Amino acid sequence: FAFEFVALDYTTASKNRYAYQLVGFDNDWINSGTRRYASYTNLDGGAYVFRVKATNSHGVWNEQPYEIRVVIHPPFWETEWFRISALILVLSGLYALYRYRLHAIRRQNEELEQKVHERTKTIEEKNSELEMKNEQIRQHQEQLIQSEKLSSLGRLVSSMSHEINNPLNFTYGTISILEQDLKDLKELTKNAQADRITPDEIQAKADLLQTIKLGIERIRDIVVGMRNFSVMDESELIEIDVNTTISYLLSLIRSRDRQGVMIHTDMSELPVIQGLPGQLNHAIMNILKNAIEFTQKRVKREETGNIWIKTCRGNEAIVISVRDDGIGIPEEHRHKIFEPFFTTKGVGEGTGLGLAISYGVIQHHHGWIEYSSESGKGSEFKLYLPVQTQPPAMSEKKQG
Repeated sequence: FAFEFVALDYTTASKNRYAYQLVGFDNDWINSGTRRYASYTNLDGGAYVFRVKATNSHGVWNEQPYEIRVVIHPPFWETEWFRISALILVLSGLYALYRYRLHAIRRQNEELEQKVHERTKTIEEKNSELEMKNEQIRQHQEQLIQSEKLSSLGRLVSSMSHEINNPLNFTYGTISILEQDLKDLKELTKNAQADRITPDEIQAKADLLQTIKLGIERIRDIVVGMRNFSVMDESELIEIDVNTTISYLLSLIRSRDRQGVMIHTDMSELPVIQGLPGQLNHAIMNILKNAIEFTQKRVKREETGNIWIKTCRGNEAIVISVRDDGIGIPEEHRHKIFEPFFTTKGVGEGTGLGLAISYGVIQHHHGWIEYSSESGKGSEFKLYLPVQTQPPAMSEKKQG
């Protein structure tokens, strides 16, 4: 835009001089000489004051310049409301971006936590499986070690029992003859009234001989147990009804042998199995006798002990459970109960071969034994016998 102006002095108009200033844009007055216009371009929006003054032909400036107010309206993008709105919009955008980013980070964290949880769960499952496999390997190793120990010990015991048995039988037979001779001698001394040997002296010798006889009988029992431990039943495989076998074994236990103990049975229907009945009878009877003995140790006169016998079928094997409420097995002895000659009974009360024989027999039939016990509350033994598996392993004697 432009301004045109003229001084109202017409004496000598060509000598009039002009000066102007646009306050807000020009820093000082602009002397335009005789030029009577001023133009401006590209002004920012806002309020301006255009001032102009002139001289007459004698060069005298008018003291009061003339003014005109000019208001230039800025474009909308330079207005305050636009700038405020734009600022609000930018801040809102930044806040929205912040919220979106925060939400994205939270979602990523949740996904990461879910993945970590899944990975952790997978690792825990793998660790659990690994621990289970390690435990199975450990149990198999223990079984192999125990089997090897039993096998080695069986060979040694078999050799020892055969070597001991002959002189033992000879000694036992000789003692029986000597015992009869002492009885006859005692009768003779009574009739003859011998001076050198009195009946009392003969009786003392007879008592001593009886003590020797009891000791030899004890040795014979140990040798029999050793032979049972070392020599596997070599009879042919037959079909065995486990429930019938247990009922038969219970009938063999005399009432006085299980005095103060109630035996409860829970027999499920079971398939027949292939096995060696002599061995299985021996193994199950050992478990039953141990349960009765340990229950009787806890039972008082006014109380009654209990033994629960249960049979059932598992996934791949039948299970024979013998549980009692006896004195239990001390914790320090639980890892040794299947070792040969280990016993918690008093001297002369057991050979320590019962559970070792049972362990060997069940393993011989490709089964296994599990047990649990708590001191003062009782024990439970579970015998697992495969329903249909390969025949029991041949003894070394047969293999040879």
